[in-house]
Amino acid sequence: MNNITDAHTKKFQKRLLPIILIIGIVPLLVHIYAYKTGLEVFDWFPTSSANHNDFFLAWKAIAIVSIGIVALLIMGYQKAKERNSFRFENAFYLLLFYSMFVAMSALFSNYKKWVALGTYELLEPVWVLFAYVVLCYYTYNVVRNEYQLNQILLLSGIGVIVALMIGTFQTFGFDLFQTQLGKMLITNPSNWSELGDMHFSLGNLTYITLYNPGYVVFYVGLVLPVLIALFINSKNKIAKVFLAILSIASVLCLVGARTTTGWMALLIAFIISGVVLLSRNKKVFRISLVVLLILIIAGFGFMLKSSSMQGLRDVIFGTYKAESAYGIKSITTDQDVCIDFNGVNTHFAYDSNSEKKTMDVYCTDDDGNPIQSTTLDNGATAYIDKNGAAYQVSALFVDEDLVLSITIEDHEWIFAKGADDTYYYVNAAAKAVKFTELKQVALFNDDAMSNRGHIWNKTIPLLAKHILVGSGANTYLFEVPQEDYLYKNYSNMNNVFDVKPHSWYLQLWVENGMIALVLLIAFYLCYFVNSIRIYRKVSFNDNVHRIGFAIFVGLLIYMISAFVNDSTVNIAPVYWVALGLGYAVNRMIVEKEGLFITSATQSDSVDTTENQVSQDTKTIGSAKKSGKGKQSRKVRKQSGKPKK
Repeated sequence: MNNITDAHTKKFQKRLLPIILIIGIVPLLVHIYAYKTGLEVFDWFPTSSANHNDFFLAWKAIAIVSIGIVALLIMGYQKAKERNSFRFENAFYLLLFYSMFVAMSALFSNYKKWVALGTYELLEPVWVLFAYVVLCYYTYNVVRNEYQLNQILLLSGIGVIVALMIGTFQTFGFDLFQTQLGKMLITNPSNWSELGDMHFSLGNLTYITLYNPGYVVFYVGLVLPVLIALFINSKNKIAKVFLAILSIASVLCLVGARTTTGWMALLIAFIISGVVLLSRNKKVFRISLVVLLILIIAGFGFMLKSSSMQGLRDVIFGTYKAESAYGIKSITTDQDVCIDFNGVNTHFAYDSNSEKKTMDVYCTDDDGNPIQSTTLDNGATAYIDKNGAAYQVSALFVDEDLVLSITIEDHEWIFAKGADDTYYYVNAAAKAVKFTELKQVALFNDDAMSNRGHIWNKTIPLLAKHILVGSGANTYLFEVPQEDYLYKNYSNMNNVFDVKPHSWYLQLWVENGMIALVLLIAFYLCYFVNSIRIYRKVSFNDNVHRIGFAIFVGLLIYMISAFVNDSTVNIAPVYWVALGLGYAVNRMIVEKEGLFITSATQSDSVDTTENQVSQDTKTIGSAKKSGKGKQSRKVRKQSGKPKK
């Protein structure tokens, strides 16, 4: 059997290349890519930013789609020329149906251009989502034994080493991409004369090659458990030292990213993984659960009550709601400009003469009575309402038009009178718009979970209209209200756009629909449940057992981190390949140990020995249906290997 397996493995080594490229090379791709956003047609986007330069996303997206196409061609060749069957599990039907809803969301989208080409600062179009699915199944189908698994880890590990080196240097203040050499590597020769003006506004945070420090937890979460498993597996002392250094480097990258939510995800995932391991012994498991429950309650109580935990409480729960923290409660632009400041309405209107550069301002209360004014040293006029709030008013020129500037609480608001004699707000895009009321819930404090609370409050009202299908891949930007002018002005984020909800699950729901989200979660849960059933039973005396469990832990970290991070071409392809790899390793363990197969089905295979194993290892459900005796639904380990 070993000879047959080895020959079969060596014959298909080239087919591992797409998997190795996705894990080891794609995350490293950083190079300039100039494109037109097409967003200048929207009132909230500045026309001057229609042309955009990307460094971290576009080439990764192109590579993912290209590798996905290659994987499809390889599978087509496998089926047409070699008559080799595909491995399949019933769980992959969930992935197939998920793809169907992704396709429907794209077809019915109002933003087909961006669905197909990608959106500003996201560039994860529908073709990339399809490529994820293809690569997940391709990995599951291709990887069939330990030799292939080792080859993938060894060769893709070269890219992981490079990534961790870059991240570690960033943690200690040396960023390759801020150096002259680094800038030359990621730009074209035609850009080299402008390198002095090129800077990444990421401060001193570690981001590796992943664009955003928040994505570092995704990468470290997937990599670190595997590094630890390889460290345990290795018998070579030099290799152990090297793997220990890489493990430390990955932790340093997470430290440099300074992501509290990342550490929380790791902690939760390691606790769940520990519970799975402890459940292998019923007595120890019961005692451990009681101890763990006590520790969780005590820890949660300490976090809520201890003054030393105030910072952590502020990060998780937030500290304020915008409507109570900001003086301005609302702004209305109609026949005049009405500002509600702490419950007191003040009305502004003006007559202007652009040629003479003069403006007559009228400021009244709700009853139409003029409000007293004072002239300041800088020539501006201050109007003071009955509660003592002062509005500093002056005239400005915007594109040769005289407009009204109102400053209160050190925040400036600009208004212009339109041709219809009604007033408009001049936003950061220098476009005149009506001030609209924002639809949102008040479920979270606005700064909860590192300021994610506000965007979650805006996203939740969108969910009801996307039950069946979503707005299309990459289109969250168009669904969420960008006219969030009060919050953006007070938060000094006027030039920031909400391109994603900072939660993969909310992103999936809005863009591809609730059903697609449920299907994808169900696909992961099939893997999660089967993994628990497997790793509660195996002895862990095998390298594959430890690697399989490490993949399980890494995917768990990713799924937990996904509550506060989005899907991105920087790291999502690694997740999808790892998920396919997780399914494949579980299948390998099941076949080798003779445990169970919950939903695996397989046609005739080139490897007749593997075919015999899969035919003789029955599913739990199939025994019941065929009437060949009752079989317990509990996981049972058979004595010895399946009979031939």
